[in-house]
Amino acid sequence: MTDFTVTITDQSQLDGIAHARGLYNAALPVDDKGAPIGVLATDRDYIAFVVTQAAASYARDQMASKVAEAVAAAIRGEPEKARRRAV
Repeated sequence: MTDFTVTITDQSQLDGIAHARGLYNAALPVDDKGAPIGVLATDRDYIAFVVTQAAASYARDQMASKVAEAVAAAIRGEPEKARRRAV
């Protein structure tokens, strides 16, 4: 695990983060009592969520690229390159 420190001093950016968190929370499903499930209570929680989602998306994109390169190498008849790219 790695801890990051982010400092944001621009009020318009802080307002944007708070607004985005509010929109996210408003879109959450609710439990049988009508309470939202998975509320992000603080702007810090929201930023951590966004960074985590971005990292996961990047990882998926990188894996998809490797798979596409391996398939392309296999189609070109380059099995050794296909094996290396798939790893």
